Amino acid sequence: MVIQLLIFIAALLAIFVGLYIKRKFPQLMKGFSKEIPADFFNRYSRSFLILGIIGIPIAILGQFYLSFIYILLLLVLSTVFGLTFAKKI
Repeated sequence: MVIQLLIFIAALLAIFVGLYIKRKFPQLMKGFSKEIPADFFNRYSRSFLILGIIGIPIAILGQFYLSFIYILLLLVLSTVFGLTFAKKI
């Protein structure tokens, strides 16, 4: 039960991050010295939104291995986004 709740919270957080990237980061990019293409943010915002939407049924199902794979995919996406964003700024 606790794992299902944590997966659901992670899915909601992924949806929030996807929406935040889509709406706010292009405005924040004005403060950075390098120009970052808009498709970079669109690609990762869609990825976070898709993972967030996929996470809700996984939380409802409560399968251990599906939950484990979901968390692994979410961590990999977050790491790749963080590293590529750090390289671009």
